[in-house]
Amino acid sequence: MKELFTAFRSDKTSIKGKGSWLFYGLTAFVFVAAILLLFGHFYTEDEITNANTEVGKWNDLSASSKVKIDKWEWNKDNKTMDLVLQYHDDVEQGKDIKRSYEMIPNTTPNQTVDYKVIAKTDNKQAIRIYDVTKGFEVMVVKVFENSGSESGKGEEITKLLGNEKKVKTNATKDDMSKEDYQLEFVENDINDTKKTKKDLNNSKEKAEQKIVETENEINELESEKSYQTGTEKTETDSKIESKKTDIDSYNTEIDDYKSQIKQSEEKIKLLKQKYEDTKKYNQ
Repeated sequence: MKELFTAFRSDKTSIKGKGSWLFYGLTAFVFVAAILLLFGHFYTEDEITNANTEVGKWNDLSASSKVKIDKWEWNKDNKTMDLVLQYHDDVEQGKDIKRSYEMIPNTTPNQTVDYKVIAKTDNKQAIRIYDVTKGFEVMVVKVFENSGSESGKGEEITKLLGNEKKVKTNATKDDMSKEDYQLEFVENDINDTKKTKKDLNNSKEKAEQKIVETENEINELESEKSYQTGTEKTETDSKIESKKTDIDSYNTEIDDYKSQIKQSEEKIKLLKQKYEDTKKYNQ
């Protein structure tokens, strides 16, 4: 007992002495570090529980195709989750591609849940996933691709992840119908085309601004020629011709933008008519 009391004397600071303050301090540090190392995983989340595929962002599937999630929406009351996918495929190859899925909650990685394609167009699919209960953490959607000549579900080409904390929650009791999605698809096409038209207008305005800037640069070069020698004027004339070529290029771009804008306007008009016709047909 005497040794235990003398172990903590202020003069006992040598690390070599088992009774020193320094020895017990380092021992305690090593013990705490070992505990954290062994049991730290209880205080950290599995990486997959934080994973999520962003809505509205294109994801490459191959050199010629990509996919975008337009909607992740979970109806807690009905235990359903609606997933809307939009594909962009090579025109020729896209006709023969067939896609299927496996829906796997992260909490049951060896068990799939049922799904059904509610509505589809050439490039969009509205998929309803069933038995999605609270605590699924992440819905893993495996996408399989099969060309028309192959058998079976084909090759897995990507995984899409719907995080329980980040997917949109449907506050209504009723799930969307096939007719609802048919209208939504057309409405989304209208909005996408409007966005494309806006981007084209912005690009056209930038090209027009470049013409104004280049013309100002030409005027400055012309004014400088009054104070230049013959050789300098020749060099300046060469620069001016180069900038005039740039202006011709910008004008060609503007004409192309105008043509695309006109096509977008026509497409918006036709899509609006399609929306009204679809709405009338579904009544």
